[in-house]
Amino acid sequence: MDSSRGLDAGSAFDEVESDFNDDELLEFLEADADPAAADPEFRERLREQLWGMVEDGVTALPKDH
Repeated sequence: MDSSRGLDAGSAFDEVESDFNDDELLEFLEADADPAAADPEFRERLREQLWGMVEDGVTALPKDH
């Protein structure tokens, strides 16, 4: 049992395991093998926006933490 969460990992896995079959699991995992490429223009806009947030200090923790 995971005492930090109060869960029995074995029984939780058994419950999830019964929700899908091997073929469904393989189909789900195949998505990781061939990820869709992001639009280069979108990636650049996102990079610029995120870097701007870093420069502005938006990523800093709130003062009360």
